[in-house]
Amino acid sequence: SIPQDADTSSDLMLAQMLQMEFDREFDTQLRREEKKFNGESKEGLVSVIVKKKNRVGFKMGQFSSVISEQAVDSKTRLLMFKMVNAGILENINGCISTGKESVVFHADGGSFEEMIVPEECVLKVFKTTLNEFKNRDKYIKDDYRFKDRFSKLNPRKIIRLWAEKEMHNLARMKKAGIPCPDVVILKKHILVMSFIGQNQVPAPKLKEANLSKEDLTKAYYQVVQTMQQLYKECNLVHADLSEYNMLWHDGQVWLIDVSQSVEPTHPHGLEFLFRDCRNVATFFQKSGVAEALSVYELFNTVSGLEISCDNEADFLAQIEALEKMNEDHVQKRSKKVFTNSCDDGPPLLDDDDD
Repeated sequence: SIPQDADTSSDLMLAQMLQMEFDREFDTQLRREEKKFNGESKEGLVSVIVKKKNRVGFKMGQFSSVISEQAVDSKTRLLMFKMVNAGILENINGCISTGKESVVFHADGGSFEEMIVPEECVLKVFKTTLNEFKNRDKYIKDDYRFKDRFSKLNPRKIIRLWAEKEMHNLARMKKAGIPCPDVVILKKHILVMSFIGQNQVPAPKLKEANLSKEDLTKAYYQVVQTMQQLYKECNLVHADLSEYNMLWHDGQVWLIDVSQSVEPTHPHGLEFLFRDCRNVATFFQKSGVAEALSVYELFNTVSGLEISCDNEADFLAQIEALEKMNEDHVQKRSKKVFTNSCDDGPPLLDDDDD
């Protein structure tokens, strides 16, 4: 594995280090196969190694300039190179979006023995400094599924926990049939998912989709149904739902960006749900959807609760009282749900170089 203090400041050095790793891997394979085959078989194995060596340099040349332009550190670039040279991805084409917490790249899917890789993928690269996450600790340290691990991890591994959290949340959503990206694989702080869009053109955000009145109404009912499914079937609250992280693709609303999503049992889970409902109600009401419920009606519709109040301060006070009253009970329930829901999921690449 690559030493922690290794100089990875240039693409040439990255290529050389990556080549050294491949050499070790294939030398090990060669020694193993020599026990089974004769001398002629060894020659065939040597030619395979040469092909692999050539492939490293070729692939790196295809996209090194693309990712070096983004705020991606050298060790992250090395992980991305490995995915291409392992055959998971065919190529990395460019940056789709840059946010406070992550950079998203478009990639062409490759082929991998353990899975079917979509033709178009995205790599969500969680930034490896905690500055972007310092105000978002509440979404993970108070999540009963992750709080014990959160308290024991160093800062770099906390970033990986964010990527893992998004993977598990997407897996729950996919099981419930909610339109969302398919998870392909997770490698440390890089989450590979299916691309929502076509021919490298991302699906538009709901904010930018310019939908007809009919499609807006259709989208609204889809969003309400999806919020209900998320809450009742997935045991999740999005916690950052708005017109900016809902996409319109193939006549459907797709949900993205769920790393911060929590269970309703989170100490502030119902408050997060109320905020989601406020964002959704405001957007569709301003867009002219006559059928759009008020934030209070939408909250009760999604949660199944019956809070009778039309004043925000009083409504939130009842929510906070309910959260406090139920905290002990729901904490046990959330642990049970998480244990049952995370046994199966997309593969994780071996963490061979912490």
